[in-house]
Amino acid sequence: EGKLPLCAELCSTKALIGGDGDVIADVFRTRVVKRMAAGKNAGADVFGWATAYGKPNAPAPAAKPAAGGKS
Repeated sequence: EGKLPLCAELCSTKALIGGDGDVIADVFRTRVVKRMAAGKNAGADVFGWATAYGKPNAPAPAAKPAAGGKS
């Protein structure tokens, strides 16, 4: 019917988009160009990769034992 999912329609930040692949590609391309014009890197760090998964070559955090459990 040409409608978007309700979550995409109501997203106030416009972070959720949907539709034809060409339209989505144009939106993405426009956003990347704006970020580059503002002097921001258009790479993975813009999207929070380092925040979510850690920086490359960074040591993994040590595992903590479960509280109150017997081993």
